[in-house]
Amino acid sequence: MILIMGFLLGSAFGFVLHRSKYSVSLSFEHLVVDRDFTYFFVLMLTISLQSIGVSLLHYFNLITVLNEQFSVLATALGSFIFGVGIRIAYGCTLSYIRAGEGYTDGIINLAMFLIVAGMTRYGLLQPISKFLKQFFVVESDIPTTLGISGIKVSVMLTVISIIFIIISFKRYHLSNKEKTKYYLVAISIATIALIGWLIGDISGTGRSIEVAGPTSKIMEFLMTGDFSYISWKELFVIGILVSAFFSTKIKGQFYWHKITNLNTQRAVIGGALMGFGAIVAEGCAVGNVLVSTAALSWRGFVSMIFMMFGVQIMTIIRTKQESN
Repeated sequence: MILIMGFLLGSAFGFVLHRSKYSVSLSFEHLVVDRDFTYFFVLMLTISLQSIGVSLLHYFNLITVLNEQFSVLATALGSFIFGVGIRIAYGCTLSYIRAGEGYTDGIINLAMFLIVAGMTRYGLLQPISKFLKQFFVVESDIPTTLGISGIKVSVMLTVISIIFIIISFKRYHLSNKEKTKYYLVAISIATIALIGWLIGDISGTGRSIEVAGPTSKIMEFLMTGDFSYISWKELFVIGILVSAFFSTKIKGQFYWHKITNLNTQRAVIGGALMGFGAIVAEGCAVGNVLVSTAALSWRGFVSMIFMMFGVQIMTIIRTKQESN
């Protein structure tokens, strides 16, 4: 039953992302590349709403929130590498979405993400990941650090997010239809993540939705055939892929997209960097930025900052290459 719930939750998540053309990684790209703050403030609103829900669920003892210690070095470096990978190719959820839509580069990107994530968590690259995680290990809980309750921090985040998203909407002269779409996206993703928190607590897997960790476990399952690697979280990411495929198919838009040598190179390199970076950082754009921040973990915000930094650096490099 839990596995089915995971698959259905992933399908709902994939449907929202596919139909809205929104993702966490795109929030960074729009902010850094286009200087468009709309997607980023939608992300912050999503995190804030989820954070209030997490605080309330934790207060009523419906879930357990444990912000464990983390390595600042591993999180920062891994997130930076992941951010570079985003700018070269696509984000973690976008890899699943594009693969489901029939984009050949999306399939290659997802395959490399799958392979390298598995290698970093269980295989040849595991010693590097373990080595980096030994340094600058600190406590992760923001409310404990600040000495105030989690619900107060969550409410403040929400108020700030709403103020800035309203300013952003006015700046870009968005129509009421577009504004409604973004609010619905934020509410939908926050709701999906909160359901993930409940399923995670019931199943004993902890936390909420994520992509990088389950992707690496799917790779290990494919290599060993050991079903102990499969939980609702692995079915969640499969649900994203299946949902994107059927959503595209129903609209009559599915076909195999041609690919160029340049796109192939970007898909391979970007997927590899994302797979390595996400496991080193112990989370991708979903697990760290969307979920850990809502749990008011310093890890989530450190990860967000360094992912954006990675996107920024790669943008500068690509701009110079294109101008030459």
